[in-house]
Amino acid sequence: MHFLTFASSIHDLHRFKSTHLVQEVLLEPETLTKQGRLSDEKAKSLAEAAREHHLKPVLVWDILMTEDSLKRSLDKLSNWDLGLLHAVRVHDLGAAYLLQKEWPQIQIQLLVNSGNHNLEALLGWQAHFGSQLDRMVLSLELPKEQLSTYIKTLSTPCEILGAGRILIFYSPRFLLSQNDQTQRQTDSSWIESLLHTNESGEQTFHALQTKHGTQLFLEEDWFILDQLQPLADLGLSATLIDLRHLSDLPNSADGIEEICNAYRLKQITADNWPRPVTSCFFKENRTSQIFSELKPKTGKLKVQGCLAEVISFEKQKYCAFWVHQNFNAAENTQLHIP
Repeated sequence: MHFLTFASSIHDLHRFKSTHLVQEVLLEPETLTKQGRLSDEKAKSLAEAAREHHLKPVLVWDILMTEDSLKRSLDKLSNWDLGLLHAVRVHDLGAAYLLQKEWPQIQIQLLVNSGNHNLEALLGWQAHFGSQLDRMVLSLELPKEQLSTYIKTLSTPCEILGAGRILIFYSPRFLLSQNDQTQRQTDSSWIESLLHTNESGEQTFHALQTKHGTQLFLEEDWFILDQLQPLADLGLSATLIDLRHLSDLPNSADGIEEICNAYRLKQITADNWPRPVTSCFFKENRTSQIFSELKPKTGKLKVQGCLAEVISFEKQKYCAFWVHQNFNAAENTQLHIP
């Protein structure tokens, strides 16, 4: 297992060389990524420098796109020397499809961390993209036991988030500004805010708007670096350490040396992380338990003599029943509406 993280400066690359655990660097040009601030030329320069430092540069292309914005992104991508890259990291399945169609020689890292949590879906993407699929980035909502099963079952290498922000919402819409068009055309489209909701009580959320939309993060960061070894023993390929929100511009990996050194010495704990942390889903994900409370209570109304339940109705057109037992429709039947 190796680490990967984001890079936005030469200083970041120098840090990685000294850690010996970081093998891949994620490059985020502003034109292709949700949180990117790099110009295309700066990103290309860092990709070349990463190769010189014996690191694998990975181009991040994680925005969700309409057909028009997808075409613009393809124009940007066509100006890259893709042979310089180890892989392209995508979220939008339309982008993954076009990479497969137009550039079958480039490796794809597929971000399935916001959906496709079931194994059947992941096996489907594995079969569809075949050997072009370099890695699948799994969701942090998967508990340890389920992750273990996925890692053992999938032939495609897997990656998880080891430490970093917890993204709970992303929309291509501009939700923190009143004028979407203005935000598209100015350089001041990077807006950060703290939010509270009536439902969340005292809990605070971090909101971030860029030129590609709005993201919402939990107040606590994700941290499981002290619990990785069992997954690494099963064959976990890579772990992401995301330090962007903890770094001073123009860097993206402040503190990576300390984290890697503590991990190598087997002294890594949550105390090594400068913010409050959680690993709430890693042991057990109980979020689906609420579904039983959301089920309709009509089952409690059933009596032994109930023949059918109404499941659909449109006035003066039809009434659809779910039949529980055989009965003669010609007989007199009472309809009880609770």
